[in-house]
Amino acid sequence: MNLVKWGGSLITDKAAAKPAPKRERITALAEALAASGEPVVLVHGAGSFGHPLAKRFGLAQGSDGSPEQAAAIERTRQQVRTLNALVCDALASAGMEPYPVLPSQTLRTAGPQNIVEFPAGSFDAALEAGRIPVTCGDVTDDNSQGVAILSGDTLMVALARALHLQRALFVINHPGVMDRAPEEPGAQLVERLDAAARKVMRARRMDVPGADVTGGMWGKLEAAAAVALECECRIVGAGDFAAALTGNPVGTLVLP
Repeated sequence: MNLVKWGGSLITDKAAAKPAPKRERITALAEALAASGEPVVLVHGAGSFGHPLAKRFGLAQGSDGSPEQAAAIERTRQQVRTLNALVCDALASAGMEPYPVLPSQTLRTAGPQNIVEFPAGSFDAALEAGRIPVTCGDVTDDNSQGVAILSGDTLMVALARALHLQRALFVINHPGVMDRAPEEPGAQLVERLDAAARKVMRARRMDVPGADVTGGMWGKLEAAAAVALECECRIVGAGDFAAALTGNPVGTLVLP
């Protein structure tokens, strides 16, 4: 079984101030997933459907009790639901049977990276019925700070620990992890990323641009390293997604 994460900047214009889905990209990714014929659990980021409002109203820092923030929480959750529905519709059009699992409706957190009573049974039941669970980054009710932003990367770690997986794939806008900012001349793919390589890259203060309230590239790399303890884990580009689903050694292999 495959565990897949579609990054928020992959399926939306993350720099946009308002929700802006990349519909053609979502359709292509869904068709590749359907063509693989493998059971899968899908996680997706929120991108411009979640990050701009979350950043503006400080949702990652918790509840401030204001009516303005309360309205922003509900609006963000609604936008995330909309994106999840777009993803599920694309999967259905490709011949799959999606089963949405929205964190704001199914779990709580105790701090943004600590899931309380992860609902593994919801995923197991959907898989046993031949469906594809589809979950995503979301605004959760939080036991320690009122509300929190639960990232799709954190969900990847929880799912990798809960399921018996063959591989996990983080799908991003670039062919994998690059040895410098991808737009810089001479940027090269890092084919194997271990703890020593991550330390070197962090010393260079590499990151990805744009509004992000869930840790940016560093959050993704740390999550991927945790996932790599459970199964083969790769960070790949959209163009290599279909090949990666069948086990071809593309993109960046992440090591614990």
